[in-house]
Amino acid sequence: MQIFALLTAWFTSLVAINPRDGVAHALLWVPKVLVSAFSPLLAVINFLHFLAGWNRRDRWRVMAGLLGTAVALRHISKEIWPNVYTSGAFVGN
Repeated sequence: MQIFALLTAWFTSLVAINPRDGVAHALLWVPKVLVSAFSPLLAVINFLHFLAGWNRRDRWRVMAGLLGTAVALRHISKEIWPNVYTSGAFVGN
């Protein structure tokens, strides 16, 4: 399960990577869109990894869970949450 915690944290951290050249940008576009779409779910999964690592006293799983949760919550607060109010979908127009 430790490898699954590390993979989900790595997958979640793709939203923090912002390549400037064309090749890396094109290769990371689809994974970044998927991570952005599933970031609330990834935040919960990474937090569950943190709790499981804390329970088993697994240092790597705790660190991966905290990192993944922090990155997902930062992405939600910076990118997703402000757009809920400005999208017009929830405004009575």
